[in-house]
Amino acid sequence: MEKNRRIKVTDLCVEQTAHPVEKAAARDLQQYLAKLGAGEVPLLELGAATPPRQGAIYVGQSAAARDKRLYNQRELAALGPDGFLVRARSGNVLAAGGGYRGTAYAVYRLLEQLGWRRYADELEVLPAEGALEIPATLALKDTPAFEWRAMWGTLPPIQVGLSPGEWPANAQEVARPKMMGVPKGGFWHHTMGFLLPAKDLPTEYLAQIGGERRVTDPAVQQYCLSNPEVLRRMTEVALRWMDEDPDPIYYPIHYGDVGNFCECEQCQAFYAEKGSVSDAVIWFLNQIAAQAKEKHPEKFLTILAYWGTRKPPVKVKPAANLLIIFCAITECQARPWSHPVNVRLNVSRDLERWIELHPLGPKGIITFEYPCTYHFVGYPYPALYAFAENLRYYQRLGLRGVYICGLTRGHLVHLYSYVISRLLWNPNQDLGKLVDEFTQAWYGPAWRPMREYVELLHRGALESRSDGVMDCHAGPGQRFFRELLTREFLDRAERLFAEAEALANSEVVRRRIGYEKWGLLFTDLFLHASSGSDLVPDDSTQGFRTSVPAEADYTRIAEFLKLTQLFGRPWEFEPRRQYTLSAITGFEPTTTPWWNCPRIQRLMNDPQGAYREEVQGARDAATQHLVVLENAHLQVQVIPSLGGRIWRLRAKAWGEDVLRRNPVPRHLLVAGAKSGSYVDLGGYEEYVGEEFGSPGWAEPYEAAVAADRQSVVLTARLASGLTLRRTVRLLAEQPGIEIDSQLTNTTEQEMPGVMLRAHPEFRVPPGAREPILSWRLPDGTWAGRAATGEAWLSGEELPAGAGSLGDRALNVSLVNEFDPTQVSRCFLYATPNWDFFNLELFSAKKDLAPGESLRLTHRYVIRQGLPG
Repeated sequence: MEKNRRIKVTDLCVEQTAHPVEKAAARDLQQYLAKLGAGEVPLLELGAATPPRQGAIYVGQSAAARDKRLYNQRELAALGPDGFLVRARSGNVLAAGGGYRGTAYAVYRLLEQLGWRRYADELEVLPAEGALEIPATLALKDTPAFEWRAMWGTLPPIQVGLSPGEWPANAQEVARPKMMGVPKGGFWHHTMGFLLPAKDLPTEYLAQIGGERRVTDPAVQQYCLSNPEVLRRMTEVALRWMDEDPDPIYYPIHYGDVGNFCECEQCQAFYAEKGSVSDAVIWFLNQIAAQAKEKHPEKFLTILAYWGTRKPPVKVKPAANLLIIFCAITECQARPWSHPVNVRLNVSRDLERWIELHPLGPKGIITFEYPCTYHFVGYPYPALYAFAENLRYYQRLGLRGVYICGLTRGHLVHLYSYVISRLLWNPNQDLGKLVDEFTQAWYGPAWRPMREYVELLHRGALESRSDGVMDCHAGPGQRFFRELLTREFLDRAERLFAEAEALANSEVVRRRIGYEKWGLLFTDLFLHASSGSDLVPDDSTQGFRTSVPAEADYTRIAEFLKLTQLFGRPWEFEPRRQYTLSAITGFEPTTTPWWNCPRIQRLMNDPQGAYREEVQGARDAATQHLVVLENAHLQVQVIPSLGGRIWRLRAKAWGEDVLRRNPVPRHLLVAGAKSGSYVDLGGYEEYVGEEFGSPGWAEPYEAAVAADRQSVVLTARLASGLTLRRTVRLLAEQPGIEIDSQLTNTTEQEMPGVMLRAHPEFRVPPGAREPILSWRLPDGTWAGRAATGEAWLSGEELPAGAGSLGDRALNVSLVNEFDPTQVSRCFLYATPNWDFFNLELFSAKKDLAPGESLRLTHRYVIRQGLPG
């Protein structure tokens, strides 16, 4: 009853015919009311029971609630499926939405009005009060900024974010039907490979990339979009999916998670005819959308504007029932799209052009957001403040939806999950207050220094003057972080963590602080500490340097390892890049688990003593891992233990390194690399197979060095039973090397389709202004192009035994000479900003009988002038 303008709750009422999600939300409300001090409140199903005159909370729409003038149909209908009313009137309370989702959201916002908060799965806050009463003046009416607000995060999507979720979202045990369809066996981001499994298709249905049509992982599988049978089959499976799974509103027909599309002649003509790759992809989806509209007029298909299709089409407009999911993945996530760095990358221009093209305008666009990192997860990645500004921009544009990817773990992930889920509903909330609220609840008395750390990190990122971008794939070594996370910045951040640790009043809070400190320490050590005996390339005559961490670094390493053990993190921290914590310690553990290793324990328990031992003890000489060949023209350094790679090719006349090189961690020198997990060490390497990173690049090679140090023979025995024997020889009369590689079948069985791929990475020389990639034609003349992008040359286009990169300004060329009878195709590649370029050779495939060999012989020669 209403007393002193407050209502004491006596009953809960829900319509007998209400949606299962609404009934589940009502049961959730019943349970939470008991926790809040209301006792066991009966839950009545209207139609089977008579509601009380006063004291009832009506969950969802019902005739009884209308009769009590708690709402009228028109005002709820105007709120849409997700909008809601929470209202007290005449001694009763309404929590109802325009649809069943809105009703669920109303329930959880009502609970928040009563003092309940859920900040994380492990932190739910309830007020410490007695009997529960609801203010008689309670009145909330709310609608979301976007139709679809989904996040791959750490919190229940319905309860906290009022979100329909990415996957099925539950109210109690009842799953809310998905808005975005998910194909069987897959996920919605990249679906074509799951909808139309490549293993069951004719080869000509698959995309031709690099001269081959291959079956790959479904998430990255590409198709030949110019093939009418592919369109027919994709249409069939899409329509069948919509028939069999009718609940979703959106059905994603998305290409694979790669940047390349089919390169066959028919597809090249298809792209030219339609206007671009983007035009061709939209045209392809439009055909499916036309069929879908006839059978399912209320549904939408979706397609990505991602990598190769981020740029809007030239001629083709998307159908009205084809929504565009706009993905700005390689841009700077630390600063808003209005920042000059992102303006130069055309994010807003492209997004607004997509809006202009779509028949539904902004309601035809959903964005896919990346306030997360996919590599070295856990290091500081300050995307929150920029995202909040972008979200307000999306609201002003009137976009249909926003999706947040990857917030399941990582630095400040609980803060991000809570705050972003709130902003998705209403981007105009006070960001500072949301961050304050969360940090106070999460860190308790230690909240102020942790709040200062959040501000320091994000304000520093927003105000950074770096021309680099914060890329979600690039890791903490990228330029943006090298310029932001200076020694001064990190010292200040670490002082704030020390203050927070001193204020923490429980082990739970100390653990939460430690979780974030782990990422800060890792980044500090990654950027500012070097492990002993790493090979770090430089331009000296020796060609490299080694360094030992400072004594202060050892103290940080000890604390970092303790936190790593506390959170049970693996030693192989980033397996896709073969990054282990040996890159920080400088040695491999000798036990499993790693923290039982005596040397690790020594470092954690006595970092100063470990430091003295490292400095004073005998260290491996870095040169023992190198083979050096040298003459008047060149110095060549080979690392036999890591794929027999040529790591340095120094032209003495220039005083410059010809090869692009990356640091080689000591732990890889000592323990070796794993062939199945590629690490970019630079230089020249070979693959036994056509795929990038195939075996051969990582295996240890035996080295036999000639007495005159003009050549070395490298031999590796591969797990497949093949033996690769490579001879590297200096040319006496000119600055160049000859590489003679022989692959032999040492098994007793025939081995089909054997091939070699030569993979060098060359530096563009300093001072180059007009780099040109060129290749020799059969008549002896040369064809060329500006050194940017890529070119696959095979068949009649195969160079007649030579390819080159030259520069007019320097008047010099690097020429790759080869036997065209041994080579099936060449790959020429240069990065847009001339970081490096490749002149790659692919041998012909050959079936090798036992004892039979395949050979690839070629030269790299430095010459004055341009070829031809």
